[in-house]
Amino acid sequence: MSFAKRLDELYASSQDARTAAWWPRASGCGGCMREMGHLLAGVPPRPNSPESERVFELGHQRGAKLAEMAKRIWPDAETEMEVSIPIPGVDRPMVGHLDLWIPSERTIIDFKTAGAFKMGLLAKGEEGVGEDYEMQVQAYRHGIVIEDNWELGDLDIADVRCVLIFEAKDSDARKGVTAGQLVEVEVPHTEELEARFQARMKALGDMLSAHADGKLDPKSLPGMPDPSKHWRCSMKDGRPRYCSIGPRVGQCE
Repeated sequence: MSFAKRLDELYASSQDARTAAWWPRASGCGGCMREMGHLLAGVPPRPNSPESERVFELGHQRGAKLAEMAKRIWPDAETEMEVSIPIPGVDRPMVGHLDLWIPSERTIIDFKTAGAFKMGLLAKGEEGVGEDYEMQVQAYRHGIVIEDNWELGDLDIADVRCVLIFEAKDSDARKGVTAGQLVEVEVPHTEELEARFQARMKALGDMLSAHADGKLDPKSLPGMPDPSKHWRCSMKDGRPRYCSIGPRVGQCE
């Protein structure tokens, strides 16, 4: 057996069994509600492929390095800071971990990696960061304001800046993208974003309450907008390529 094959098998066998009870986290609070409902109901997620695990590792490593470098510029910066966000109607909060919080700048920075195609769109302002990332950083805003241990006075949520810094995973001269290139995209606080965030938090609270009462039907929850077209619901060889739950597009059974 080849060395690479043996490494693949080790990655596949050493994945966390993920048997712990699922609970929403800030990093995923903007995802598919139907998928979250199945996870809450105890449906085991499909294991990641060894390739996916290594891609995730690389993303975490790059984010950690960038956060480390940022502390040289902003000595007051905090990395991997945990915040808690209340969920309506539920005693247990949602937890998030900020890549970087810079009190002197009143700024949250989250590091992401992206392929050359997406990086090209982001760099030209032709594509936003997406609903899932917007919900994530808005949750972080709330967590920071609630914690507010930074002697900043009465910190208002609108005063907290949220910036996503994307690093290109690969190059594409046609898109004007070079591997390692950084692109910064700010997610401003708006009343419209706050309304969407509050609606999502209420939906999470309702889902968790229904589960506690034994009345949760994951298939009754809304899936991705138009699952037949959404990239997360796309299929390959009869299986969803990105969703960890549903064996059929939009069904999640």
